[in-house]
Amino acid sequence: MDSFEQSLTDSDTAIRIHHLLHELDEPYREVLLLRIFAELKFSDIGSVFGKSENWAGVTYYRGKRKLIELMKKEGLL
Repeated sequence: MDSFEQSLTDSDTAIRIHHLLHELDEPYREVLLLRIFAELKFSDIGSVFGKSENWAGVTYYRGKRKLIELMKKEGLL
């Protein structure tokens, strides 16, 4: 488990991260929510958006990178 995923296990930190998620643009926010909280597979996320599994994976990792930058600015990482 990396530090990003570990920070999600602490409830106070998870709440702060949830607020940061809402600062992200779409589709990053929704893809991250579907992957992290709904635990959907990339193929399912792609299907929700009418896109490919690859698109969902790339969008997730780009969104995750943006969220990590916000978390670093907030001192969460």
